Amino acid sequence: MKNFFLLRFSAVVALVAIMGSFASAQNLNMPSGTATWTAGVEFTPGSSIFYDNGGAAGSYTASFGGTVMICPATPLCAQQTPGTVSLTFTAFEFELSCAGCTPWDALGINGDAVAANNGVYSSSIAAPFTTATNVPTSVSTSTALNALKAATGGNTKVMTANKTFTSAPGGCLTVIFGSDSSGQLAGFAANMNAVAPTGSCGGGGAAVECLLVCSGDQNITLPSGACEYQVPNFVTMAGPCMDGAVVPPPVVGFSGAFAYANRWFHNTANGSDPAYGNLPCTNIAGLPGTLVLQSADVLSGGNSCNWFGTVVAWRVPANGTISFNWATQTNDPTWDHFGYSLTNDPNTPTGMFGTTLQASTTELASTTASGTISIPVTAGQIFSLVNRTDDGGGGPLTATINNFRFQAVTVPAPWVIRHVSGPKAGDLLTAGSYTSCYELVNPAGQVVDDCCFDMNVAGFPNPTRSLVANDQVNVSLDGDGWSLVTTDMILEGGPYGCYDGYLMRRNLVSGTPPTSIDYTTCNKSSVPRLHLWWRMG
Repeated sequence: MKNFFLLRFSAVVALVAIMGSFASAQNLNMPSGTATWTAGVEFTPGSSIFYDNGGAAGSYTASFGGTVMICPATPLCAQQTPGTVSLTFTAFEFELSCAGCTPWDALGINGDAVAANNGVYSSSIAAPFTTATNVPTSVSTSTALNALKAATGGNTKVMTANKTFTSAPGGCLTVIFGSDSSGQLAGFAANMNAVAPTGSCGGGGAAVECLLVCSGDQNITLPSGACEYQVPNFVTMAGPCMDGAVVPPPVVGFSGAFAYANRWFHNTANGSDPAYGNLPCTNIAGLPGTLVLQSADVLSGGNSCNWFGTVVAWRVPANGTISFNWATQTNDPTWDHFGYSLTNDPNTPTGMFGTTLQASTTELASTTASGTISIPVTAGQIFSLVNRTDDGGGGPLTATINNFRFQAVTVPAPWVIRHVSGPKAGDLLTAGSYTSCYELVNPAGQVVDDCCFDMNVAGFPNPTRSLVANDQVNVSLDGDGWSLVTTDMILEGGPYGCYDGYLMRRNLVSGTPPTSIDYTTCNKSSVPRLHLWWRMG
């Protein structure tokens, strides 16, 4: 048991450890465009694996280009030493036709603390993870990759087995991946790790921590007649206990609240999918990564989907942003349409039919096209992916949606004093010994300090043994004709101990005690008068 008056935590837990409770172990695929991943937020160090955009089981795709910055957790204060991130490649197989040839597909790494490790990497001609005598030359797949090759001043490099890249303290690793239009192979896999910021906040006499302040042990003596002690607040916090900000973990892919099983019209509370759902034209074989919707083509016999719309809807769980990549393929331009709907009324989608469906949908494409979109959303809205038709013939429009992601907004979080065990403020304690324990929880939900203290409650010392009783007590009956006569109403003088510790006995001088009294008819003359005698118990 700890008995503290004032506790200070001198070592602040690093942000990776703090945010680790929010991030979950997951496999991350190379994103298109640009992105930033932070340790403990988008990935869990030591548990997450980084793949090319084809994922764990597939090859990378043709004509792909993307850049991602992989960063360590941010220090909690300037006094901490920044952390690092690292990638260890366990698989690497790209297209390369001959020694000394141009690699068509390649990967760039920048930000390694060892400058010689930065550059553009491809497979050797013999097999992945072997050393080639003739190193590949230029890169044909990406302007960004060629710029990195020029900046690092050398030929394209060959990736070796289990090669590890580590950032400088506080720095990020930048990964660039590009492929050409043909010849896609297995790609890469890398274990993601990080070192948390180290050191304590404070120093130089400047206290920057939030402090847990505990009372220390308490010895309480009850006053005369009292039987219980009401516990006051013995625990506070001091210092700059400013609210923090918590970034909720993102929903990656069609999972969590956006899993296909959780769609708005497919659970007991919300009912089954309406007819426009066109379930036969919703291809879920690629979930959770990819969802494919097809418009109706019943007039041309291209499919058996119902008329007008194929819709998959979810209820938005929190304020945030939905983003995804989409690609459409159609032979019937302008007549079929792909887009999304965002409504505030959960009942609106049930009216999505014909012109109503058209009016509620933000169109993304009616031709063969592709793109990326980010949509601000509000908790409670109904978000729908919509693939509809105006004519029901001429061939369907097929829409492929992947890299789906929901990121809830950053939420404020306070420092919290959390009761762990024992009595707490407001509890009533009889005589005895008690131990109370508390924790200090930072805005990220991490316990950073704790304390325990004793409360020893003693009864009133040396109460009198001489009894002085009230010679006359006037009692007012309640609506049912009863009144509780207690010891503290009878005793005078003192000082006494806890009144509940005394035995009060009644002795009727004359007559028989009534079993009940009709309060509606009784008056002063009809209320029995009782004479009581007392003794110390």
